[in-house]
Amino acid sequence: MTASRVKKQIQQLPPTERTEVGSVIRHDDSAIRLSPAELGALAQRMAESSNDNEASGLEEKIITGFYETK
Repeated sequence: MTASRVKKQIQQLPPTERTEVGSVIRHDDSAIRLSPAELGALAQRMAESSNDNEASGLEEKIITGFYETK
């Protein structure tokens, strides 16, 4: 599989799944500003979560993804 094909397939994923892929890709923990769709998907997951630890982790991803400009 070529990088071009992988990129195309990632772009076709729903926002939540793209966010998860982005987390894996950013293995060096460097933060990159997230798109409005990605932030919205994380916010929806956070609002729907019944697990406080998960919600807290999602909140951190939202804050980092909003403010980082790398």
